[in-house]
Amino acid sequence: MPTPRHDHPVRPRHGGTTLVAMLLVGLGTHLAGGCGGGQTRRRLLDRDNPADTPARIRQFLSAWRSHPTSVGVGNAVGIIDEQTLVGIDLRSGRRWHQHHPLSGRPYLAGSLLVGLGGGQLFALDANTGRQLWQRPAVGGLRGADDDGDITLVSIASLSGERTTMLAIDRSGRVVRQLDASGA
Repeated sequence: MPTPRHDHPVRPRHGGTTLVAMLLVGLGTHLAGGCGGGQTRRRLLDRDNPADTPARIRQFLSAWRSHPTSVGVGNAVGIIDEQTLVGIDLRSGRRWHQHHPLSGRPYLAGSLLVGLGGGQLFALDANTGRQLWQRPAVGGLRGADDDGDITLVSIASLSGERTTMLAIDRSGRVVRQLDASGA
């Protein structure tokens, strides 16, 4: 049977483009659904996985311990109680401790340790423990990050219904504040 030949361009009837788009979206959804969550779960140690055997784990740990600490990893910080922070500069071995009330866990943000407690938001030099700044604040510290000049801090209100984002310079001055209602 001969193939039909069209001397004019084929144009879909009204709604043809919409139908094609719906089919493509449906196909994409179907394919994405095949890669959905929950299908890749496995136990933390899977004895059927050759990489998880005790011998392979010992081999990995041995190789891991033989590598020197990266220069980018400069400190370790711990919490003794609700008001005592301790740290060590991993390069020099110099230890420090600092007393400041804590209402939750502090966050390492670049070379800073940012915490909240006793009605104060504060930042310490994570290598020395020296306090760089503090300012009044209440709520729950949700997170912090630092680029070397500005520290970005997220604080939840006591009710949990609002979040405040603060951009703070090295002197402790707020250079930008954003408030948002929680959902």
